[in-house]
Amino acid sequence: PKSSSLPSYMKKRGTGGSAAMVGPALMWLGGSLDFGWMARCPRFAELRASPTNERLAEVEMRSLLVSSDARTRDPTLATLFYVPLWEVVSFRVGRCENTTHRDRMRAAWSALRVSPYWKPRRGRPAGADHLLASTGCVEDNLKLSQRLGNLLGPLLIPTIFGRDRAYSPYYKYSGIGRCTVEIPYVSNPHATALRRARGAYPAGDEPFGGALSLSETDDYRAAGLSDEQAAEVVLAAGAALDAARAGGRRRWLLSFQGSMHKDDLCCQPGKDIRRAVARLARAGRDVSIIDVPRNLSRARRVGSYDGGAWARLYEAQAALMVQSNYCLIPYGDTEVTSRLYTAIAAGCVPVVIANRLSGAFASIVPYADLWLKVDQATFLAKPKELLGRLRAISAAGLLERQRALHAHVADVVYDWPDSRVAANFLRTAAAGCEATRVDMPRLASVTYRQDDRRYADDRRSASLWSAECTCVREPPTLWWGPSGEIDRRRRGVWPTEVCRCNHCSTLCEVDNKTIGEGHPAGDGRGGGADGMARSIILRAEHTEHRGDGAGARSRLHHRVTVIASAVTSDARRPGRARTRRKGEGAAA
Repeated sequence: PKSSSLPSYMKKRGTGGSAAMVGPALMWLGGSLDFGWMARCPRFAELRASPTNERLAEVEMRSLLVSSDARTRDPTLATLFYVPLWEVVSFRVGRCENTTHRDRMRAAWSALRVSPYWKPRRGRPAGADHLLASTGCVEDNLKLSQRLGNLLGPLLIPTIFGRDRAYSPYYKYSGIGRCTVEIPYVSNPHATALRRARGAYPAGDEPFGGALSLSETDDYRAAGLSDEQAAEVVLAAGAALDAARAGGRRRWLLSFQGSMHKDDLCCQPGKDIRRAVARLARAGRDVSIIDVPRNLSRARRVGSYDGGAWARLYEAQAALMVQSNYCLIPYGDTEVTSRLYTAIAAGCVPVVIANRLSGAFASIVPYADLWLKVDQATFLAKPKELLGRLRAISAAGLLERQRALHAHVADVVYDWPDSRVAANFLRTAAAGCEATRVDMPRLASVTYRQDDRRYADDRRSASLWSAECTCVREPPTLWWGPSGEIDRRRRGVWPTEVCRCNHCSTLCEVDNKTIGEGHPAGDGRGGGADGMARSIILRAEHTEHRGDGAGARSRLHHRVTVIASAVTSDARRPGRARTRRKGEGAAA
């Protein structure tokens, strides 16, 4: 469609000097592929009221896209085809209307493979322009591909997937999709309800009926907490609820509610970071750190806990955040957490201790203005120094960040009035996945030398996409942490909101070494310091093969011929070039 006919959020926008991002036209796929009917299932409402709700972005995204101005009924105008699949809901509710989860996944596979829109387009494999969303992580020890099944899972490999993080193809069971886009977890709905109660935005329907309650101590004992733990949780949560309802000045400088025992977490550095957080528990009267043992948080499966203790803690978490100026967002089992988006909904400045956390739609949302990012090693060395640094922030500085939170809350919170989450998802998928070259403020499109040993493992990803990969233009901005020269050769550790190559979380290089196709240095696409670097010419012949048997999966094979010519000063000085290549080999 013409730009003039697009809604305002899809038109070209200035992006700080880089190329504009254009929103796509979307075609909705219904029938057996639309799982909206599952809202009628008896356990759906129970699921939505439980903490599992944080992993139901598939539900929230459908609710926003169903009325999107981007929708079109003309497939010739469609840039993307949306598949409203609810795989987490389907897995969790089990049997419904005489169908099982397995039945529904098989029906979706059958419908999708014969869809008239599931076909190669613009030289790409069938499904490359299809869009899905799921923030389900590990559900009952099953990862995404395992929940989708051995038919639907392989079929969806060429698609674009909105996930809880930007997975590379290394994540064999979770990284379904040739391109993954980080989308927000669903924030705690009680935070939105409490902000409404305080007059933070116009009135409307209360999420989940709105009325908040606090369970008795017995509910927490039944869930496995000791008497002392239960009393502490009830007192802290009750005070937070009362203060949140009353409005007025926020009570806490800093707060956190979650597990802090090392045995409750799976991996490092989460174990050490949470133990350091525990050291802040009695560091000041304006700090609220509440330990919630994992034996309670493991009771997330609907119906697996008595008295709704976890649901009450879910309410208390929101109340605590609404009453805090700063909310701690530490590394746990992983760096990604719904706490980030709940803090934003609560108007609480996130203090992030997770170096690899990107944040959804990071090329659109200026997270450096919203959060305070603390280097993990720096915090582990001096955890209590964090409080002094927070107290040193002026009231004006705090207010500035709170205003930034309010300006961008609609970008990442699904149930906020006039939410822009769906629009941002479409724009990011179009600019980062559908476009031949990535054209985003934070990411660049690069072509790595195929003979570079550091990136040799990306030959596998070529079968799903092409040799065009992504790199991160600049390292994240730290509020508190070490300063100095950044090692741009270190791969896999830099936060990114889109991934379409194995090494997607790698910084773009800015020296003479070639990673692009002759773009001048400083344009964010990675070129030589002398302007034109080694040129990489890739010619790919696409052939599509459909396998036999039940899998019947579509595969795209590329035959890539690489012709590289050295035109930089390194090429004119062979000795220096050999030295550099030797160093690169050692680094690999």
